[in-house]
Amino acid sequence: MADKSTPEEKLLKLIENPNQLDQRPKIKLPAKKFSLNFLSFKQLKASIKQLKTGKASFKFYAINIKLANRGLIVIAILMAIFLVFDFIAGQPTLSNTDAYARQAGGENLAAKIVHPQGTINLSDYQSVIDKRDIFHFIPIKKEEKTVKTKDILMAEVAQLKLVGIIWSKTPQAMIEDKRENKTSLVSEGDTVGKLKVKQILKDKVVVAYENEEYELL
Repeated sequence: MADKSTPEEKLLKLIENPNQLDQRPKIKLPAKKFSLNFLSFKQLKASIKQLKTGKASFKFYAINIKLANRGLIVIAILMAIFLVFDFIAGQPTLSNTDAYARQAGGENLAAKIVHPQGTINLSDYQSVIDKRDIFHFIPIKKEEKTVKTKDILMAEVAQLKLVGIIWSKTPQAMIEDKRENKTSLVSEGDTVGKLKVKQILKDKVVVAYENEEYELL
């Protein structure tokens, strides 16, 4: 016969007689069975076929772009800090350089250059450099050359004498060479001894030796 007492009455009975709680029939729950379900060969083949035909459905999860950007910024900052510290740590210090120099030879390595035939002091090169002024150009002996050229010109002119001028469309001049006692008829471009007849005018003849000129009157 079913118990028709109310929940309040049942609770009161349990309080008055707690032993009734242990006398209730125990219900056995069925044990859970764990099983792994594997796809059958046909199901696997059908899934591969769907992938080939492009009919398979996939679920894509939305990516939080702001969160991804923040992550990338943090990674970039960390990489930059790492590179800066790595660069600073890799720079040689003056103390390390001095220590290396002392270990290598115990002498000032910057004062010497290693040469296949021996060690050459930089002071030797420095003395040569100090003697030479890079802002001072070596003077060209142009003045001396000009004096020599002018001397040759005057020596040649002293042996020549203008006898006369034949004036025409192509003027000619009669010049006497005192050394040979000979008078020559010359035109512009001809030579008399070492001199060149550069120009024949109505009253004079211009002769030249290299860049120096003289007028025979």
